[in-house]
Amino acid sequence: MKVDEYKVLVMVIENGVNLGWNRAHKHSDTPEEHYIKNCIEEAIMLELCEYFNFDDDGDSAVNQISGVG
Repeated sequence: MKVDEYKVLVMVIENGVNLGWNRAHKHSDTPEEHYIKNCIEEAIMLELCEYFNFDDDGDSAVNQISGVG
């Protein structure tokens, strides 16, 4: 079985955007733009960490994308 990493990333990012948007609007109907962006960014990173391990063994997704490792 092989995982389609692109589909997983799309799902994780979409989930993070939705989660972050909802968090930004939890206590205010009109949050500031920078607060919305910050909530979305944090939620995306939390979602990514749920599905991916970021280690320093030279084989991480970041290294693969950048061509390192």
